[in-house]
Amino acid sequence: AMARYTHWLNRPRTTARQFQVKTDAVRQIFAACRAEGRTFLPEVEALAVLEAYGFPLLGHGLAKSEDETVGLLQKIGGPVALKIASPDIVHKVDVGGVLLNISTAEDARAGFKKITNGVKQRAPGARLLGVEVVQMAAKGTEVILGISQDPTFGHLIMFGLGGTYVEVLKDVSFRLVPIRELGAHNMITSIRAAKVFESFRGQPPADTDAMAECLERLSQLVVDFPEVAELDINPLIVHGKGEGAHVADVRIVLAPSPSP
Repeated sequence: AMARYTHWLNRPRTTARQFQVKTDAVRQIFAACRAEGRTFLPEVEALAVLEAYGFPLLGHGLAKSEDETVGLLQKIGGPVALKIASPDIVHKVDVGGVLLNISTAEDARAGFKKITNGVKQRAPGARLLGVEVVQMAAKGTEVILGISQDPTFGHLIMFGLGGTYVEVLKDVSFRLVPIRELGAHNMITSIRAAKVFESFRGQPPADTDAMAECLERLSQLVVDFPEVAELDINPLIVHGKGEGAHVADVRIVLAPSPSP
């Protein structure tokens, strides 16, 4: 125990990096959400928040018609995913609100119609903003980044393997916000499955620097906007070393407004 404590005392010292971000854009998004009496941000708004904080995003756009869906497919380039955009739907898959690998104009038109009609039947009271058209990411390692709020300690930042693995393995690490540069890297290496980020069986090592930067940007976002109660980026798709990462899905929930 004394040796571990000495090692901890002599650990390298780093600072919390400050990135150039667009706080005004996020403030406007949150204000509009509050004005409508909402705490949940649909993905189109959540992606705009991440874009303002410099997260690596895939090509995306909101389509309100079949023609706009085709136009975005042609602009972004296929294949794309189609996702229902609604402030009233948290779990899009549960209402048939997600279609993957759309590559042709015919499929885009049919997909827009299928998603909107299906959601209207399964969630008739939901407000529909349109359909989010999102570029399909190249293959990579899926990880999850998250924010939760502890009543005693405040905001916690979380990291672990993404996709379905996080629910099955529960292999995650936590730190208090804000985190420093070394703390972000330690979050990545402290999970049990950290070896999957190394090179093995011909697979290149994952871009851990990109993962760490996303953790640091997320920490800065929550420090700037403590009203964020929950935030999940799942998955963040991480490519080979030096090739970066991309946000594939995000969910943001704000804390309820204080009573007057």
